[in-house]
Amino acid sequence: MGAVILPLMGIYLLLLIVGTAYGWRWAKRRGYSTVKRAFCALGGFLIVYLPLMWDWIPTELAHRYYCKKEAGLWIYKTLDQWKAENPGVYETLVYNKDRPFKWVYRDKNGSKYVKSLNGRINYSSETIFPFLSLNKDIFEVIDTKNDEVLAKYIDFGYGISIFVVRWADEPFCENMHHLRKDFFNFEESFKGAEK
Repeated sequence: MGAVILPLMGIYLLLLIVGTAYGWRWAKRRGYSTVKRAFCALGGFLIVYLPLMWDWIPTELAHRYYCKKEAGLWIYKTLDQWKAENPGVYETLVYNKDRPFKWVYRDKNGSKYVKSLNGRINYSSETIFPFLSLNKDIFEVIDTKNDEVLAKYIDFGYGISIFVVRWADEPFCENMHHLRKDFFNFEESFKGAEK
């Protein structure tokens, strides 16, 4: 695969250089000032760049915005608080090794499934594709008795593919890996006894 991709990338880079140089020379032949030549060179660059990579910059900007505004980890109730509200229940929980799950929905706009951690606690994973190549991942730990969300983790990622090659890939928000780990540690704390 790399033997095909690298030459294609080289050809594309060469086309970018040629398009930019052509725009500059075209403006120079017409006697345009340096500023106008630079704009014509930019136009030549964009004519080659935009057909393949038009969505990269808006996707990157949206990714940064949503990571800053909506991503994070929220723990609404700790294990100790939940145990205090539900005395004796934690000791009766038995971990589902098979972790059966069911799809809530799965279509072009996203997907959601729920896994049964034990008889009382579920884990939910939802992926939404709001626009462009951006995806919003929502993970929740839910008490099934009253559908109370005990913890929620939201993250954003994207992957842009051209010719079956994933060239721009940012699966998570920056500096969020520790929060993801904290969420899954929190989820594991509710699993109960293994039998």
